[in-house]
Amino acid sequence: MRFTRRRGGIVTAVPMALLTLVLTAPSASAAVRSWSPDPFPTPSNWYCADKSRVVYSCLINSSDGTQSVYKAVMVVTNYTAVGYQMSAPVVNIWSTPSPAQQIQDDACYASALSAGYTASCYGSWVKRSTVCATRPNAATITANVAVSFGGTRTTVVSPALAVNC
Repeated sequence: MRFTRRRGGIVTAVPMALLTLVLTAPSASAAVRSWSPDPFPTPSNWYCADKSRVVYSCLINSSDGTQSVYKAVMVVTNYTAVGYQMSAPVVNIWSTPSPAQQIQDDACYASALSAGYTASCYGSWVKRSTVCATRPNAATITANVAVSFGGTRTTVVSPALAVNC
């Protein structure tokens, strides 16, 4: 009888653990990125905007030697005296003109951030040729980032960068 009870507990626990994993996993279409240390001061090829100097959305403009390449970055600073949980963080690149179209979709791991620390999450590099193939009339691109703190969603959009496809 004792063996049956344990087995029943395991049989129930394993599917529940798998269900929890599926429900908390990021979107299958998004690459999931890890958090890195504080990137400040930002280089001159970073175009950033911030929300109350807590969440920054930056678009990096660089070159691979043959064409421009772009990367979205989210930087989060915890100015509080306690740590907090960051959930559902995403870093995306969007193009204009209207209607806006998503070019790159990346997610960051949900994570805690200790008091007094800054962390950054970098999206994937995107080539200008990819931007223009995805959106042939793209005039500009922006980095759009979002993260939730205790149920409150914060979103920030970087300054627009001309691509002129």
